[in-house]
Amino acid sequence: MYTALKNLLISDFREKEENFSIKLTNNKKIRLNLSLDIPTAMYNHYTSEITINPATEGIYQAKRTFNEALKISNIKHMEYTETKALKLVSRGLNIHECMHSIYTNPYIKEANNLGEKEKEILNIIHNMVEDIFIEKNAVKKYEGLLPFIIFNSVFYERFWKDNDKPTLLEELFNYINRKNRFNYCNTLPKPRKEVDKVYKKIKKVLKKAIRNKNANKRNNYTYKIYELLKGNLKKEEFSVGNNKLHSCSNLSEENFETKDLDGENEDFGWEAYKFIKDVDRDRESEIDINHDDIELNIIRYNEQSINNKEKYSILLKEIRKKYKRIYEQFKNVMVDYDYEIENKKIIGQMIDSRNLVDHKKRYWKSQYEITNIVDFSVMILIDGSGSMDSYSKDIIGILLCLHDILYKYNIKHSIVSHNAIFYENDVNINIYWDYNSNNKESSNILEYEPNNSTRDGIVLRWANKYILEKQNSRNPLLFIISDGLPSHVKENGKVYSVPYIIDDIKDSILDMKKNGIKTYPLAFNTSYEDLEKLYGKSYRCDNPNMLINNLFSVIYKKLIK
Repeated sequence: MYTALKNLLISDFREKEENFSIKLTNNKKIRLNLSLDIPTAMYNHYTSEITINPATEGIYQAKRTFNEALKISNIKHMEYTETKALKLVSRGLNIHECMHSIYTNPYIKEANNLGEKEKEILNIIHNMVEDIFIEKNAVKKYEGLLPFIIFNSVFYERFWKDNDKPTLLEELFNYINRKNRFNYCNTLPKPRKEVDKVYKKIKKVLKKAIRNKNANKRNNYTYKIYELLKGNLKKEEFSVGNNKLHSCSNLSEENFETKDLDGENEDFGWEAYKFIKDVDRDRESEIDINHDDIELNIIRYNEQSINNKEKYSILLKEIRKKYKRIYEQFKNVMVDYDYEIENKKIIGQMIDSRNLVDHKKRYWKSQYEITNIVDFSVMILIDGSGSMDSYSKDIIGILLCLHDILYKYNIKHSIVSHNAIFYENDVNINIYWDYNSNNKESSNILEYEPNNSTRDGIVLRWANKYILEKQNSRNPLLFIISDGLPSHVKENGKVYSVPYIIDDIKDSILDMKKNGIKTYPLAFNTSYEDLEKLYGKSYRCDNPNMLINNLFSVIYKKLIK
C-alpha cells in the first residue's frame, strides 16, 4: 500500500525543497524537516524550521480527487501517479509554511494573561486567520505558486474530517475554514442555526482580520474575535476537543522498513526520511526564465473605433471634472517652469556657446518661442494581467488624464500595456499611444483590457529598445505600474516566477540605466517592498488616487528641477 511513499523517501528531495524554501523566503536560516508524526505541516518561528508531512491523511492515494484537484487548480498535462501526488502535496504544504514565515507574527501579547485552555483556543483562532490570509491574499503576489495552494485546498476539502461530536466552537472553526479556504468545490454545508448565529457576531471583525496586510493588526483582530466568542458562548461551548484534523493514525512506523536506509539517516528517526529525487523534473512547476522561445506580439492601435470615439468624449469630460485639481496644478507648474527657463536664459544663456560661429544664431530665444523646451519623455508601461481587471476603469481614467495633460503641453509620451498568455509562449505588447501618434488615436486607451499573466523580463528589454528608437529626449522616463510580482507558465508547463526571475529583471533595469532611461516602479494596491526586490526603489500606491498623485509628483519634479 505504501510502496510509492517508501520508494520516494530518498536522500536529495529534502535538500531540494529546503533550497526552494530558502529562495522563496529569502531567508538562509530556513530548514526543512520531513515527518509523519504531525497532522499536516508547521513552521517554528523561533528556529526557522518548516516541518511537513508528505503523506497527510494518505490523500496522495486518492486518484479521483487528484484529477479533480488538477482540473480546479488549472494544472495541466499531468496524469495521476502516487509519486506525482506526493510531490504536489509536499510543495503545496511547503509553500504554505513559507508564507507563514514571511507574513505571520506568532506573538500575541494578550496570550500571556490566559490559561492553557484559553491560550489553545486563541492559538487556533490565530492560525485560522493567518491560514486564510496567506492563502487568499499573500500568495496572490506569487501567482505561479497559487495552483499548488489550490490543489492542496481541494484535497483537504474532500478529506476534511470533523470530530464525531464537535463542540459548537469546533463547528464554527470548521465552517469558517470551509467557507474561506476550502471553497473551490462549492460543497459548503449550511451551518447549524446556533453556529450561524455566532458566526454573524464575529463576521465583520473576521473580514477585517483576514484582509489586513499588517501582521500586528491581524493579531489585534484575532484577539477581538477571541473576546467576542468568549463573550457570546456558554462556558461549556467555549472549548475544543482532543481530536485533530487530518490525523495520520493510518500511517504508523510499522508500515515502513527502516533497515534499508543509509546508516547516517537512522539516527534522525522520521526526520531522516527524504524524498523524491529530481523533484522538479516531471512537474508543472519547473522554472525557466529563458525568453528565447517567447514570441512578442506587438499590437498597435492605430485606428480608433466609432464606439470608442463616442465613449472617449463622454469619459474625458468626466475625467477633467474628477481630476480638476490635477489639471490646475499642472498648469501652474508649467507657468513656473516657463518662467524658470526664461530667467535662466536671460541670466546665463544670452548666447548659446554652440552657436558662437554663426552670428545669426547667437541670440537667446524670446519668451513666445519657449513652448517646446520640455527635455524629457514619458512612457507608461502598465501591467495587463488579469489581476488588474477589477481596477481597469480606474486605470483607464488615470491614463486618459495623464495623456490629456501631456498632449496639451506637447510632452512626448507613450502608453503601453503587456500581458503573457498562460500555457502559451506568447507575450502581447499593446501600444495604445505611440510617441508620435496623432490626437485621433487618443480613444485607443479605452482598449485596455487586463487578462492572463505577465513576463516582465522580455517586456522590459523590448521597452528599452523601443524608447531609444522612438524618442530623442535626453531624459526618457519609464513608469512601471504593477499590482504584483510577475508570473507566467509556458506551453510546456515551465514557470517564470519569483524568486528565480529577480536577476532577469534587475539586469533589464540595469541596461536601461546604462542607456540613460530612468525607471519609476509604482506598486499599485500591492506591497511596494516586494516590487523593490525586483525594480529597486518603488512608489507605494494603495489606491487610484495615490497612483495618479505619484505619477504627476515625479513629472512635477522634472519640470521644476
